[in-house]
Amino acid sequence: MFTAQKGNKVLKIESAEVKQYRALGFDIYEGDKLIHHGHGKTVPYAKYEELEAELEQAKAELELARFELESVKGELDKARAELKALRGLIEKRADKKTAKK
Repeated sequence: MFTAQKGNKVLKIESAEVKQYRALGFDIYEGDKLIHHGHGKTVPYAKYEELEAELEQAKAELELARFELESVKGELDKARAELKALRGLIEKRADKKTAKK
């Protein structure tokens, strides 16, 4: 059993009627879960423009974050190389000290 809802109209329908009611603009629910939006629904253009601007801002922030990530990866690689070199020096000194004993 499904529920078709449009505005303040709420109708109980069978699965065979889902397509018909969607074509009439009804949203179809199974229990409390929306499973299909009715046909003919639109978004106000102002809302569309707002979301488009938000998307562009998010894309720009993502690009900046990717750039910063690459920069940090480069710094990390340099730090790892420096650490490896320092460990090598420590091992050499430790070997010299054990050889003297």
